[in-house]
Amino acid sequence: MDLLFKLSDTLHESQKERGLTGAYLNSARATFGPELITQRKSLDTSIEKLNLFLFNEYSNSALTMTETFIKGLVDQYNIPNLRQYIDDNTITAAVAISTYTKLNDRLVASIGLVVSNSGSSLTTLEQSEA
Repeated sequence: MDLLFKLSDTLHESQKERGLTGAYLNSARATFGPELITQRKSLDTSIEKLNLFLFNEYSNSALTMTETFIKGLVDQYNIPNLRQYIDDNTITAAVAISTYTKLNDRLVASIGLVVSNSGSSLTTLEQSEA
């Protein structure tokens, strides 16, 4: 369950950064700069907590496919480079937003993977309603 909370928090923080990035870029970088900086720190903290949880939870055993997928997720989208492109104004708002959207889609998919592999009563309930 802790993994679901960490994933959900990371997704939420990424969605907020996506929205602020869009507002910042669409304002020609004139507004939302301080808010975006604060939000980036929030997403970084959430990612650090997720990575620390995965390391602590699975460091003494082989990672399952789900955990391996989640661990590689953030690296794939290389958020620091994306942010640098945004700060340097070398990326369009559409491309930046699309990149965040892809990351968020993958985070949602990873939450689904965790739930479907958990064997929890929530999963059983959802399957019975389908």
